[in-house]
Amino acid sequence: MNAVKAFLAKAIMDAVKAAFKEWMPIVITALVKAVAVSSREAIEKGADAITEAIPGELDDQLVDAVLPKVMGYLEGIFGGPPR
Repeated sequence: MNAVKAFLAKAIMDAVKAAFKEWMPIVITALVKAVAVSSREAIEKGADAITEAIPGELDDQLVDAVLPKVMGYLEGIFGGPPR
């Protein structure tokens, strides 16, 4: 009976292991893309809030110059989320 339990436990663990090997890259890729898209949206909203708080043309010189660099950096890390 112990041999049957050991055989079944190994078979189940092997099946779980195979499923993880197959699905984890897909899940991780989807998670990274979701984080990248959420990050982009949060950064764009934050930049909008900052530019609304800064009077005149100063925001164009500060935020608008830095934002593309930040977004490019994130796209480099996360693989370029869709816009």
